[in-house]
Amino acid sequence: MPAKPHMNLVFIGHVDHGKSTTVGRVLYDTGNIDPHELENLKKLAEQLGKATFEFAFVMDQVKEERERGLNGVAAPVRTAEDRVIAEVGIAGPTLRFRGRELREKIALVRETAEKLSLSLGRSGTSSMS
Repeated sequence: MPAKPHMNLVFIGHVDHGKSTTVGRVLYDTGNIDPHELENLKKLAEQLGKATFEFAFVMDQVKEERERGLNGVAAPVRTAEDRVIAEVGIAGPTLRFRGRELREKIALVRETAEKLSLSLGRSGTSSMS
């Protein structure tokens, strides 16, 4: 089976000009985001007073999420050659990312990324940071 073509895309724009929304929409339209997951993001956006942000929530992470009352945890997925090809991540309200719950989420994300990496031929335990 021939390999799928690889394409790198860069979205450039000012803050709040729709970069994350565009990428989130493309991921959804190409079947890379489960409709149930998008529905959950839509509900979360509504709860936070950002009713039209569900596609942006697919992508927005770290500083932007904290400023909006959201936080996330992510870990890299690596190939046998130690190349990062994806990430495993979760995001949610900051209130759910504290103390014990945060430590549990970090462990779960790292474990999941490590299992995916191992399934791609990466050997041994790595320092997934």
